[in-house]
Amino acid sequence: MKIKSTKAQDEAPNAVDKFVGITQTSYRSFQDYVKFREDDPLWMLTYKIGLQFLGFLLMLLLSPFLILGLTIAIAAVL
Repeated sequence: MKIKSTKAQDEAPNAVDKFVGITQTSYRSFQDYVKFREDDPLWMLTYKIGLQFLGFLLMLLLSPFLILGLTIAIAAVL
């Protein structure tokens, strides 16, 4: 009797994995865009600081919705 290993099976990525991958790539691209570089003029540095601040505020505003969504998802599973 042969037992198949679960590691050997190629599983299709589910929706959560796709969402996490898209989120990671978009966050990395945003961080690369607002990264300070040596040849940036002063106005570009203030622009990047403003974008970092707006990104922080956006993540802060979205955090209650993420917590609420996770709570509902866990309650649905249980």
